[in-house]
Amino acid sequence: LGLLMVAPALLFVAAIYVYPAGFTLLLSFAQFDLVSLSIKRFVGLANFQSLFNNPAFLAALVRTVYFGLLVAAA
Repeated sequence: LGLLMVAPALLFVAAIYVYPAGFTLLLSFAQFDLVSLSIKRFVGLANFQSLFNNPAFLAALVRTVYFGLLVAAA
């Protein structure tokens, strides 16, 4: 009975977390138009390929991991 009473709140919280995460995952594999707020086309892993070929991103990633390790070690 207790779980039945908590179920609506759990469903609400799950929707608050699952919908944005799913939409973000969808957008990461698509070309998105910010003007019309629509998905232009599915590009697959091309977004990630261009991201990891960008030297500025790789430098920022290395610095972020380094900083995270320093903070975790302290």
